[in-house]
Amino acid sequence: MAGSTLENPHRKWVFFALVARAVVGGLFLISAYGKIVVPELFAEEVRAYEMLPVVMTNALAYFLPWVEFFAGLLLLIGFWRKEARFVIGALLIVFTFAKAYTYARGMDIDCGCGGGVEILKYIYNSPQGIVTNLVLLALLGVDWRAERLGKAAVPEPGSGVSPGR
Repeated sequence: MAGSTLENPHRKWVFFALVARAVVGGLFLISAYGKIVVPELFAEEVRAYEMLPVVMTNALAYFLPWVEFFAGLLLLIGFWRKEARFVIGALLIVFTFAKAYTYARGMDIDCGCGGGVEILKYIYNSPQGIVTNLVLLALLGVDWRAERLGKAAVPEPGSGVSPGR
């Protein structure tokens, strides 16, 4: 079956993208769940960063976990993939700067991202939380690359070019 889509050289990227989306989306779902269940505790954890007024931290504690939940879910199922990747990427960048800022100030804060899972609490908190966020950003990059390669491998309808050629 020469030229079939089964022989697409970018097929491995599809697998890597699925794994990347499962890891990032799954972690965001788990993290969001813990914050949704106990928003008061998450509000205290956000307040500990000393970066926002109390009113904003309370609003953020109720709103942000739902954004994380739906973005993680959308990324996981591949629906509105680009938008979900953008939202999660933006959140990870903000979270990374917040972690770096507090770590530089000598503060060791539980970010509330573990969702009640001890190992996740460990990998999300500073300084390993900064590394975790960078790895998650890299996984989003893998998904982005796979999506770009997939679009390049499929010709536009009516172009006269068959797939794989």
